[in-house]
Amino acid sequence: MHACPDTLAPKTAFPVWLSLPALLMAAFALIAAAAPAPTAVLTSAPATDLAVRTAQASFAPLALQPAPQPAPLPAPVETIAPEAPPPELALIIPVADVAGGDLDDTWGAARSAGRRHKGIDIMAPSGRPVLAAADGVIVRMVSNALGGRTIYQRDAGGAFILYYAHLDGYAPGLEAGASVRQGDVIGFVGTTGNATTPHLHFEVMRQPDQRRSWGGRSLNPYTVLMNRPIEQPDGQPAEKT
Repeated sequence: MHACPDTLAPKTAFPVWLSLPALLMAAFALIAAAAPAPTAVLTSAPATDLAVRTAQASFAPLALQPAPQPAPLPAPVETIAPEAPPPELALIIPVADVAGGDLDDTWGAARSAGRRHKGIDIMAPSGRPVLAAADGVIVRMVSNALGGRTIYQRDAGGAFILYYAHLDGYAPGLEAGASVRQGDVIGFVGTTGNATTPHLHFEVMRQPDQRRSWGGRSLNPYTVLMNRPIEQPDGQPAEKT
């Protein structure tokens, strides 16, 4: 027996096992898969802010660098030509008990501030008698920071100044204007002035102008004194002052 067509179940467009919620979820999944991926959005500062920052950077103070300094120029070095005293001056070693072979030629050696040493240094113990190197007259006795206690003597001929420096003291009674004979005790070896060890700084200057008591052309006494014998003071050494 065949059923009547009106009694048959209606046909559906989807499988009977899919429910409505499942269909909705499947639809949303398809939509999400088809949607484009999100893209990053770049933002920029407003034009007014950018202009302000640019202006501030333009007027920011610059770190000032000091101007390079030129290298200091070396001090000019004094130039002096060696010249020995004439034989007629006939100098003796102006420190007692010192032989010519014990002398060092320090004339012309470099000194501070570009200076040159214009005498010779005669090393001897402090208190050793200093002798007049020639006949003459004491023209000046002064103390200063460089030479300490000093004596300026003009030779008997009047053309040379003999300079004695760093004295520990003067011979008693010695004064400017006094006449001295070669070998007379005029002072004593010391360390006054800028001396650090006991010695006599002895200098010879050619100076025909007798109106001055110091200065003149420096001469090197070493060449005259290097062969001189040991000298002894005339008479007993005076007590130093």
